[in-house]
Amino acid sequence: NQAGGSVPFLKSIDAGGSATIGFSSPGLGQGLKGGGTLAILIFESASVGETAVAVNSVSANAPNGTPVRFETNETRIFVR
Repeated sequence: NQAGGSVPFLKSIDAGGSATIGFSSPGLGQGLKGGGTLAILIFESASVGETAVAVNSVSANAPNGTPVRFETNETRIFVR
């Protein structure tokens, strides 16, 4: 929301269950402030069961080029 309009977005999902998503700031040298949700993933189930979802890596840079720290957690999905 802070960037306004549409933000350049990349998504790549392979048949093996891996996904890559990416966002870019539309304004060079501009960043976003604060905390909150960066992305919401919606899954379509193929059958009942349970699986783990893990984030393998997150990277971002501040407008001055310094790395930004992220906290991620593994979660489990249950389909009944």
